[in-house]
Amino acid sequence: MPWTHQTLPEGGWARVYQPEGPGPWPVFCLLHGWTGDEHAMEPFTKWLPAGIWVLFRAPFPQDEGGYGWIPRLPRHRRSTVEDYRVAVEVLETWLPALREALPQGQWSQVHWIGFSQGAGVATLFALLHPETMHTLASIVGFVPLGAEALVREGMWRGKRVFATWGTRDPIISIARAQEMENLLRRTGASLTVCYAEVGHKLGAKCREELRRFYAGE
Repeated sequence: MPWTHQTLPEGGWARVYQPEGPGPWPVFCLLHGWTGDEHAMEPFTKWLPAGIWVLFRAPFPQDEGGYGWIPRLPRHRRSTVEDYRVAVEVLETWLPALREALPQGQWSQVHWIGFSQGAGVATLFALLHPETMHTLASIVGFVPLGAEALVREGMWRGKRVFATWGTRDPIISIARAQEMENLLRRTGASLTVCYAEVGHKLGAKCREELRRFYAGE
């Protein structure tokens, strides 16, 4: 089946794959990293089961090219929950619009997948709206400052989370990775963690772990 582009409110875009048949189909929402776009997450779809795949384009054009989930910050300043307020609001608008356009999807339980900055947005959104989340895959992700205040012990109990980082990542340090890992463990989710000796990317070992995560192995 071909990809289709959907125009979203607030001037946004998503690349959508919709399988044939009435469903109900699981819904996978994929969020790219800084300076990416809706095409950047296509390689991750090869590990996903059949379903509705929604590859979002972030709302803020970047001077370097591509898009981001927040405006560019001053150098060396860590992002905060407040910085992502607009990103959360646009997702809160886009999801109902897509639910109406694609009623054959299981929109009450979304599979969130994010890379880097997109992983931060996906995690933050799932913390704010845990009822929307079925699974979460965070690829070389992080959490913005202040996210720890949103965690309630056991709030994701019964849900599954996959998280991976590179031990040679020049962007997300091991300390930040472990900070996020500790936060995820507090949620009570069934957590699969994978570290690999790579930089800011998904390593081969962790690609296999991600495949197994979605295969339910």
